[in-house]
Amino acid sequence: MDTSNTTRRGLLRLATGTLAYGAGAAAVTGAGFAISEAKGATPAVDRHAWDETMRRYQIATAEEAAFDRDYRDPAYKAYKAALDALPHVQATGVPDGLRVPDTSDWRSLDLARTLTHRGNGQPRAVVNEYDHLHNECLRVLAAAEQRDAEDQRLRERFRYDEYAERSEELGEVSSDLMWELMALPAPDTAALAWKLERLLDDGGSGTTPAWDASFALPTIADMRRLLTQEG
Repeated sequence: MDTSNTTRRGLLRLATGTLAYGAGAAAVTGAGFAISEAKGATPAVDRHAWDETMRRYQIATAEEAAFDRDYRDPAYKAYKAALDALPHVQATGVPDGLRVPDTSDWRSLDLARTLTHRGNGQPRAVVNEYDHLHNECLRVLAAAEQRDAEDQRLRERFRYDEYAERSEELGEVSSDLMWELMALPAPDTAALAWKLERLLDDGGSGTTPAWDASFALPTIADMRRLLTQEG
């Protein structure tokens, strides 16, 4: 789940971030003329299409929630508990001022690799006073490799990656259906409210997301049409 995800679900997550704010704000600003031009347009409203898509969306989100509750979340909790129970290894006798190599600190592992290997990956030669630090770095790096291997075994044991992938697939289905709903003309103010809630949902971040104009413009058109009708 990272910002390199180019699927619709990935874009939904990205919308709450700083990058999306800049891109979304620029897109909305650039779309100002299009919004003005569309003021008089009256899109065709298909109540059946909205209701049917909403029905499918609700089924998809319920299926995703049930799968996460029954499979993904318990698997993650079991995997995480087992992983956290694995002991970490830390180097000893490290000179003052130097980051202590530790399997719990990936930056220190990078340092350990730099101290023990050249840029081409070949082992670095050491002499005298650095022998102990060199050996400690190698010990921590070996422990980190063992921990990574055990991490993978735990993932397979609890089927965490399998369940996470399936959860992502289910999420893509519900996300695609949400995009379909956002693109459909809202048939009434209840549907408009639902769309506005999607646009303003902060996902727990405390920051209102900034969307690409193509995602927000249909809702703006709905507001103009429905609020004018009611006014």
